Amino acid sequence: MKPTCALLLLALLEVSATAIAQKVSIKQRNATLKVVLEEIRKQSGYEILYEAELIKQVRNISITVKKVSVDETLKKCLENQPLTYVIKNKTITIIPIRPTQNAPGHLYK
Repeated sequence: MKPTCALLLLALLEVSATAIAQKVSIKQRNATLKVVLEEIRKQSGYEILYEAELIKQVRNISITVKKVSVDETLKKCLENQPLTYVIKNKTITIIPIRPTQNAPGHLYK
């Protein structure tokens, strides 16, 4: 009985780890962030929340990733953009980066 329970526990842990470690592969050149986020959503199953006007204002991006985590993909998508993200459960929320008090105001127009 004990070996069966141990095997069952290992199997459940493996399924849980697989769900957490979603991998995505994307190759886009000069794409809108909306297009890239939609691809992440399709491949990962995560819901993605953002304000449409916020996304429209950012530069297009070029990205090539192969079998990397959702977290790493988002970091690459949002580098050099005035945005960041929060992942909670299976939901990604895209939010603006808040300027720090010591930062010059002209950087956040």
